[in-house]
Amino acid sequence: MISSKISYDRYPILKDKDQEFKTIIDNFIVELQALSPEQKQKLGLFKAIELTNAVVQTLEKEKASESLGETKALALFNIVRAAIRTRIISLPDNTIISLKDAAIKKLIDLACVMFHAGKNDPKQKAKSVAFSMAQNIVLDAEIQQGLTKFYHLYPEFYSKEVVNLVKDKYLNHFS
Repeated sequence: MISSKISYDRYPILKDKDQEFKTIIDNFIVELQALSPEQKQKLGLFKAIELTNAVVQTLEKEKASESLGETKALALFNIVRAAIRTRIISLPDNTIISLKDAAIKKLIDLACVMFHAGKNDPKQKAKSVAFSMAQNIVLDAEIQQGLTKFYHLYPEFYSKEVVNLVKDKYLNHFS
């Protein structure tokens, strides 16, 4: 049996969260810990691309000086959307990363449902945030490796500012 017991003291960002929120994280952690190393690696790469996309889209929407521009923001959005729809990440070096494994597919589907439901429902938004935090806890090393791989293969999306924002906003809290 996999234990979800994590030390919440280790993650100051979770200190003020209520027990219900932490229980949701615990449940997701159990599911994520059950993944094989290969599944974690694939999901980590997908999550790295997804987090980069979230930052790039926010910068573009805000017309921030760190923005990569509308063309690159749209191209990155399309990479994420294609991966969600086809369950394949087609890398520029002709490597195909399949996300069709049942466990990975289930987790991506769940994240999409919670994200979209969370636009109108605060409870679903909280659940979506808890799921994302659980991923960042369990998949920290894989997401970090995914970022390195992504920026190596897609240098056009690399910017020191974007990388720092991804890490500061999503990852450093859990490293």
